[in-house]
Formats: sequence, structure tokens, C-alpha cells
Amino acid sequence: MRHHEREHLANTMWDAPITTDPFATTALVFIIAATISISFIDSLWMVIPDAMNLCLGAGGLLAARHLPPITVSESVTGLVIGGATAWLFRLLYRKARGREGIGLGDVKFLAAAGTWVGAEGLAPLLLAASTTGLLLVGGRLLAGHKLRPTDRLPFAPFLCIGLLCVVIPQILSGSLIHELLLRALP
Repeated sequence: MRHHEREHLANTMWDAPITTDPFATTALVFIIAATISISFIDSLWMVIPDAMNLCLGAGGLLAARHLPPITVSESVTGLVIGGATAWLFRLLYRKARGREGIGLGDVKFLAAAGTWVGAEGLAPLLLAASTTGLLLVGGRLLAGHKLRPTDRLPFAPFLCIGLLCVVIPQILSGSLIHELLLRALP
């Protein structure tokens, strides 16, 4: 490829709109801004404000009303399953370890995230969140940091990464995450 062809390709990619749907663009801006805010707040103070989770959940319900592929009923199902699953993890961790491991803010966040991705998107969200969290912890260990059993790690930044990994392709493609994964597999 010659220089002027590469330049044209780069300019075309830069100028191409991500989406022409104004509601999809608004939803993308909202979800990115919300997840960045939640990540910073949880990183600094180890808390996710209820108002932020409420806004995230309301935004997901609104997006389900106006954008494919998640319907309102799938959004509500995601809310219930996301919240119930996180609540169950919270109870099991407390029973096994005798202390808090998952905060109520994380439980509410997963319920709110479920409104965006539906029940089908929760497993990929949790996989992406857990993987990025483990990569950070592994990086810390490789860098020589000592980990103690009492160390706390804010999990919302990783949940936010997982949410974005699932919801952005869904909004841009209008397809459920399992359809996207099936297309990607040989």
C-alpha cells in the first residue's frame, strides 16, 4: 500500500461515524461517562453511590426501550438475575470467609448492568471483569508487591470494563453478545 493510500484509509477511518443513530450515540456517551465516573469513585473511596447505580439502571431500561438488541423484558430479567447472582456471591463469600468480599454497591451495579446487557450478557461481563482484575493482581505480584488476605481491591473498575466490553459491541452492532461471539468463532 502506497503512502497516499494509507493516508486516505486513515482519514476515512477517522472521519467515519461510529453510529448514525443519535440515540445510540447518546447511549454510548452516557455508558462511557457513567462507567468512568463509577470507576474513579470506587477506586478512591471503595463505594459506588446508589444514585450512580440508579442512573445506570434507568439508562439501561431507557436504552432497552429505544435500541436493539435488548428488549425491556430482557433488560428487567438482566436486572433481576444480575442482582440476585451478585447477592448470592456476596452471601457465599461471607459464609466461606467470615467477612465481606462483595459490597452492596457491586451487587447493585450488577443489577444495573443487567439492564444494559440482559441476562445473556452477564456471564461475558463477569468473565471480562474477573480477567482484568486477575491481570492487575498478577501484574502487582510480578512487580514485587506483597498481597495480604486482608487487602481490599475495588471491583467496580473491572465490572465497568466488563460492562463496556459487552454493551459497546451490542449497541454498535444491534446484536446480542452471543450472536457476536458465534460470528467470531470459526
